[in-house]
Amino acid sequence: WAMDRLRSQVGLIAPESEEPTAIVTYGTIATQLKVATKLKAILAGYGKEARNKKNDNDKHDDEEDQDDDDDWDGWDQDIPLLSTHESCTSVGLAVLAAASHSRVKLVVSVKGTDGKHRPKPKPAVDVKSVAACQVAVSFNYFGGEEGKWTEPKTVFDFDRRVPAGPYRVEFSAAECAAHVKCARSGKASNDFREIGDETVLMDMAKSLEGARGIPEREEAALRLRFRVLQRTTRDDEENGRWIRIGDDMSPLTMEHSQKDEGESGRDHLVACESAVMEISLSPVGLITTALTTNGETIVQATKSARNSKLLKYAGIFGSLLFVGGFLVKSFVEERV
Repeated sequence: WAMDRLRSQVGLIAPESEEPTAIVTYGTIATQLKVATKLKAILAGYGKEARNKKNDNDKHDDEEDQDDDDDWDGWDQDIPLLSTHESCTSVGLAVLAAASHSRVKLVVSVKGTDGKHRPKPKPAVDVKSVAACQVAVSFNYFGGEEGKWTEPKTVFDFDRRVPAGPYRVEFSAAECAAHVKCARSGKASNDFREIGDETVLMDMAKSLEGARGIPEREEAALRLRFRVLQRTTRDDEENGRWIRIGDDMSPLTMEHSQKDEGESGRDHLVACESAVMEISLSPVGLITTALTTNGETIVQATKSARNSKLLKYAGIFGSLLFVGGFLVKSFVEERV
């Protein structure tokens, strides 16, 4: 099972390679001998399976079977197995620690501006940190009801170089209202993931903008929930074991500025039109989020958009009058 998992992971990481160059083992000599015996048997089984598959393909000349033959990745007993000294791991860790603390340096020759080469030290080992976990996000448009969370969307995958981010997640009350409207009409929210369906969703969200869609947008914004998930082991990918990081967030809500003392904060929440959340992953695996919004409620944002539109049309109308006046004046002067 472990070799099958390793084989699939190597295929995902390096799909252009038919087989690994070599397999290196670590540990005590006795352990490495046992591992080498097991690996040879497993690789021989892979080779036998590939030969049987090739023989079956030779009996059929159709293109479909020929394509299946090309899918063989070449894992067999010809892959060399390299053993290492028992102290290889400890010595490697010591060298890595020494290099990270600038105790071990490599002297190289660097050409200066005057054309002469001079010795210059640089770190002997270049250490690059990668993510040891997988980070994803999930949405809920129904007040956090169980069973109505969207499938986790991966933001930072395993082996991603860190620090990573910030990853921007944009929230819109109109889009939330469109998701809710589609769910109430019998269409699941998760169906809107393909390009065509996404276009339908955006058109529906655009139709909910303006003063007529204020009640629906306010309700959807107050019921929106958002969570960040983390997965620490690759073995859980098939089982879907995600760990929630922190509490569920309501990115499109904020407390009213005139909230009375002693009253519940939920009773004085107002809905925002839009917000942006940035998610970052630090080199030590710390997940940070930053939420930014202009602080405008849905009603204020609608008024601002309406005023901006009126000012735009007023400016266009004024420009037409200004230019048209000069044209009329010139025409009259020529006639008179």
